[in-house]
Amino acid sequence: MKRLTERGTFFVGLNYWASHAGTEMWSNWNAKIVEEDLKKIKSVNISVLRVFPLWSDFQPLKGQYAKEDIYEFRLGENPLSDDEIGNVGLKNQCSRI
Repeated sequence: MKRLTERGTFFVGLNYWASHAGTEMWSNWNAKIVEEDLKKIKSVNISVLRVFPLWSDFQPLKGQYAKEDIYEFRLGENPLSDDEIGNVGLKNQCSRI
């Protein structure tokens, strides 16, 4: 496979959102539809995709306030998990994807 930065190469690509959900692809994840989309894209020789992980789906943090200062970040009403993912302020999406 040629590299994107290889001199003299040309790639056709596209911005990808799942056909069933558009910009709500991550919050309305459907692996079967995404797989079907990717097969269709490959069948027309598209070799490069740009996908957009939405900040609100992967890091939907809300500050809990004490007077005017933020004293804790939470995922909705739940505190962040006490592991490597939670410590950097991310929501673990692995079980959904």
